[in-house]
Order: sequence, then C-alpha cells, then structure tokens
Amino acid sequence: MADGVNHLVLLRHGQSIWNREHRFTGWADVELTPTGLRQAEQAGKLLHQHRLKFDRIYCSELSRAGATLACVLAQAPQHAAPVVDWRLNERHNGALEGMTPLTAIMRFGLWPVLACQLLNHYPPPPLATTDPAFPGNKPRYQQLAIDCLPQSESLLDVRQRLAPFLEHPLRTDLQQHRNILVVAHKNLLRELMSLIVPQQKPKRLATARPWLYQFDAHSNLLQADYLDTIAY
Repeated sequence: MADGVNHLVLLRHGQSIWNREHRFTGWADVELTPTGLRQAEQAGKLLHQHRLKFDRIYCSELSRAGATLACVLAQAPQHAAPVVDWRLNERHNGALEGMTPLTAIMRFGLWPVLACQLLNHYPPPPLATTDPAFPGNKPRYQQLAIDCLPQSESLLDVRQRLAPFLEHPLRTDLQQHRNILVVAHKNLLRELMSLIVPQQKPKRLATARPWLYQFDAHSNLLQADYLDTIAY
C-alpha cells in the first residue's frame, strides 16, 4: 500500500449458521459455518497479501464477529490488540431473532415483518425485558445501563447507537492517520458506511469480503472499494 495513505477496512463476519438457514439473527450469538470459517481465512490472506497493518482493531461483542477476527489474525498477524465494543453489534431484530421470514410472518403478520426491512424508522416486534434473550438478562451486558439495551431496533436506532462510536474513537483515529480494521455485521456496517461517506449510497457488504477506504494526509477520501479489486 502507498506511503502517506491511511486505511479503514470494514469486514462483515463470515457466513453464520443462521445466515445459511435464512433466519433473523441480530444480537443472538450464532457460530460460523465451515464456509464462514473459510471465508474469514481468505479475508485474512487477502489482508496479508496487501501488507495491511492496523493501528486499531475494533470488533463487536458477538461470537461470529470474534471468530471471523480470530481467523483473520491467524493469517495476517497484527500488533494492535482488538477492542471489543457492543456498539458494533448487529441490529437487534427483537422477537424475530431465530425465526425464518415465513415463520415470522405466520406469527406477526406480513406488514410488521416487511416494514422493518423496508422502512428505516420501523422496528421489529420487540422482546419483553423478561425474555432470556433480552440483552439485559445476559452477563456480558450487565455493566451497561438498562436503557442502552434494545428490545428491538429500527435502522435509525442502529445509526443513533453507532454515532458516538463514529465520533470517538473512529473519527479520532482517522484524524490521527491510523490504519483501522472494523469487524462487524451487515446492517451495522451499512449504517457506518452511510455515516462515513454520506453522499454515497452504501453497499450491502458480502460476507467476509474486506471493504477498503483510503484517505490521503488531509483526510480526503481517495477510493472506496472491495480490497480484492485493488492492485497491490
């Protein structure tokens, strides 16, 4: 990679079991499939081929992101210690989590299921706070204020959750010309992309295919594309 240029790489986790089964996932912890593990290994090899070294590595709390990062680091070792941040978790799909679309429609009706996919402001049916799947009932989130933890989230809710992370640490890191890797999830990363470059329509990132932003010394965007399309 060129000198004087800093990089931000966004990486969606590899295929999970519920991805393969076409189930709503969200904050549920779901393992990677063998295909997902291979995808993550390939992403690591690609980062190694491009000789990318990261000053900061951020990862969501969810195990499928953590497993993806572990595979990446096995192929492309880094000096930076990963920072796990719950704000990088996927959109919370509320009571839909674990259901296929057909099962969800049969239980909640067509419009409540479609609307939360089509309309940015429309959340999925919520979980009860007494439900074992509610984040407030899980030990890993006990240190967070209960009003931070979602029962479900619209895409606008995701953006609102993500905005403080964008300001600090992400924007601070970019201003200090650090190279950054973020390992997270489809909807979360799409919202992050729309915040980083508001004038560009964000993509739905493919599983475990690194997306690269390159910035010059004045923080101007030089290019944004999948890493495997960029010559090295």
